[in-house]
Amino acid sequence: MARKKKKKVRIHADWLIETLVGVVNESQEDGPSITLAIGGMLVSGQMVTAERYYRAVLPFADKQITDAMKELREEDSMYIHLQKAQFFFSGDAPPIPTTSEQPDFFRAKLSAVDGFMTARLAVAKT
Repeated sequence: MARKKKKKVRIHADWLIETLVGVVNESQEDGPSITLAIGGMLVSGQMVTAERYYRAVLPFADKQITDAMKELREEDSMYIHLQKAQFFFSGDAPPIPTTSEQPDFFRAKLSAVDGFMTARLAVAKT
């Protein structure tokens, strides 16, 4: 009996968040505050351009980033970049903020995002 070949299913990101990332990257301006649902946790922060992310994470590689940005446009649309990200988990645990010893930026594959809202989460003060 012949084996059937399994079709590879390519998982795409939501078209709306892809569009939002594209608009932010093209505008060269920070985007809105956003909260992402990724694998059971929530990540909340300020959207930034891919170029701003690269320059912050690799400040010593300014010339290489400028050259690479010409070629990375398509790849950039596959990722979302946040600044001042906080990570929220279920239960009573407080959010995990970034600290001054850690990079202040977060990068995620858009295909990993289960859902999103254009608002930033905050801890309720009791």
